[in-house]
Amino acid sequence: MKKRMLLLLLTTSLICSILVPSFASASELSKEEKIQQTIQNFYSSLNEANKNEYLNLIADSNSPENQYAAENLKPSQITYNVIKLEKVSELKYIAYILIEDNGTSYPLFPYDIILENGQWKVNTDSFTVASKELLKNRPSGNIFSENDYFIVRKNEYTEANDNSQLAKNSIVAAGALSYSFGQVSTDIYTNGSVTLYAYPSGYIPGFSAEAYSKAGQFPVLVEQTFVDYSQTRSVKFSGLYGYHFYRVDANFAGASSGYYTVYY
Repeated sequence: MKKRMLLLLLTTSLICSILVPSFASASELSKEEKIQQTIQNFYSSLNEANKNEYLNLIADSNSPENQYAAENLKPSQITYNVIKLEKVSELKYIAYILIEDNGTSYPLFPYDIILENGQWKVNTDSFTVASKELLKNRPSGNIFSENDYFIVRKNEYTEANDNSQLAKNSIVAAGALSYSFGQVSTDIYTNGSVTLYAYPSGYIPGFSAEAYSKAGQFPVLVEQTFVDYSQTRSVKFSGLYGYHFYRVDANFAGASSGYYTVYY
C-alpha cells in the first residue's frame, strides 16, 4: 500500500512538473508573439466575416466608421505573410504584410499595431490602396509600395485644421473642413455628394481629387478625378454613401503648396 501511494505521488509530481512550465510559457508570450497572434486573429475575423471578433481586434472600434465597416464585412479567402515587425515605441509596432485576397495579390501593407487598453490592436486606417487603372496618367504621390496593379500609400493623420483642431475621428453632420494638399481628410459620413475646393498658395496646373471608401479591411480608392485648375477650382463627387475620406494632391513639378476644403 505504501509503495502504491509513493508511486502515485511520484507520478503526480512528474505530471505537474511537465504541465506547469507549458502553462507558464503560454501566458508569458513576448510582445512580438502577442502581435503575431493579433494579426492571425484579425485575418481570421475577416475571412469569417466575424463582426464581434473584428471589432475586438481593431483600434478605435467604437467609432461610427469602424462600426460601419464591421457591418459591411463579407466572407473572404485571405492568406497573409508577415514580412517584418518594426518597433516604433513601447505602444506601437509596424507590421509589414503581404496578402492575397480572393486570388488578388496586393503590394506590401504597413499596418500600425498599437497598444490600446492593454491589448494589441490593428489600425485599419494605416494606409490606403489605389488601383493603377484609376490613377493612370495621374499624380500618385507618397507611394509606399506598389505592384503591377495597385499602389499603397501610408497614412499620416494630423489635425484637420489649425483653427478647429479637429482630429481624424471628428465627425460633423454637415459643414466644411480644410486640409493641406496631400493630407487625408477626416472620416465623413457622405449621403450622396461632396464638393472639394482647392486653394493653392501660388501657381498649380491642376490637382488630383480622390475619394476613399470606409467599408472593408482597409481604405480603398473608389473615385479619382484630375482637375485643370485653369478651368475650375472644385470637383464634385456624387453617388457616395456611407463613410468616406478624401485627399487632394497637387504634386506636380513646380507646384505650390496650399490647402483644400471639403464641403458636405
